[in-house]
Amino acid sequence: MKPTEQIKSADEAAEFAERQVTRSAADAKHPFRYPVLSTVTDKKPESRILVLRRVTSPGLTLWMYSDLRTGKVRALERNPEASVLFWHPKLSMQLRAACQASIVRAGELWEETWENMSEERQAEYNTKHTPGTAIGSLHAQPEMREERTRESFALIRLEVYAAEALMLRHSGHLRASWTYKDGKRSSALCLVP
Repeated sequence: MKPTEQIKSADEAAEFAERQVTRSAADAKHPFRYPVLSTVTDKKPESRILVLRRVTSPGLTLWMYSDLRTGKVRALERNPEASVLFWHPKLSMQLRAACQASIVRAGELWEETWENMSEERQAEYNTKHTPGTAIGSLHAQPEMREERTRESFALIRLEVYAAEALMLRHSGHLRASWTYKDGKRSSALCLVP
């Protein structure tokens, strides 16, 4: 029996979803580790898969890494509204999160994150050209900067302000929504699936 079969209320659904998200930041094999981030650029939606690196509270705040020169960073700077979509195939569970984004370019957490990264990971943020620049072939390696620098590294901070879970279950599907205000979960509601 799936663990979702035991859930009886919107609050239990919210707690279960939060635990899954929190676990995924530490477990590279967890399906929620690779959510879809959606933004809007010039009135057009754009989605891409990112790696969830950290989850903090109060409330629910998601952290991801990015190169400052990417289109997603520019999109979030113009319009900080974002949506994150998670899917867990074994649980048949979808989680959608509406977020307010900010780009972190300095500070203690940014510094600590950079310092704890492997040299190989740091190199990903040290290409001479902007991510998405044509390089000639799939096997060509991007040209690197002469000196290693952190000037293109950023953290994407996504503060969840509303979430909705859909759990497909043999005992009857469950759908719940909730919001976050002042770092606390509130307004958990059961919805028609």
